[in-house]
Amino acid sequence: MVRLSRVRLGLIALCLVAAIGCGGAPQELDPQLSQAVASVKYMTSKRWLSRSAFSATYPDAKPSDFVDYVFSDFGIAEWPIALDEGEREQLRSAGIPPLPPDIPLVPQAPDPTKTRQVVLRANDAEGTVIIEVYEDAFSPPIATISRSLTP
Repeated sequence: MVRLSRVRLGLIALCLVAAIGCGGAPQELDPQLSQAVASVKYMTSKRWLSRSAFSATYPDAKPSDFVDYVFSDFGIAEWPIALDEGEREQLRSAGIPPLPPDIPLVPQAPDPTKTRQVVLRANDAEGTVIIEVYEDAFSPPIATISRSLTP
């Protein structure tokens, strides 16, 4: 019985060491990057999709269509942008996270002329929009989030 307990303790310790060695807890995002991610998540939400012209423009609603639309003139016009604190407060009171002005959204791949940025890519095979968060365009993303489009 004592041996079984030691084996269990050893397995638990091994799992903990493996979890810590593989990165442990996810990295905490800086507040502006976190806000930008919240804004993009909102733009992939059922609420936003039901109010956007995207659904009417792209009835098949593929993720690649979504990324194209978001960066089109019509899509950019729908971004939750606030030009002053009053507009930010109006968006927040409506439950809409405003895009921070200092974090650019970029389609497909990191823009080498920008440092901190959020990249939107499409994975049509899985039916998802991929949100990648970068502190530096030349380093791997610090966070990757996959969102399904369900209008």
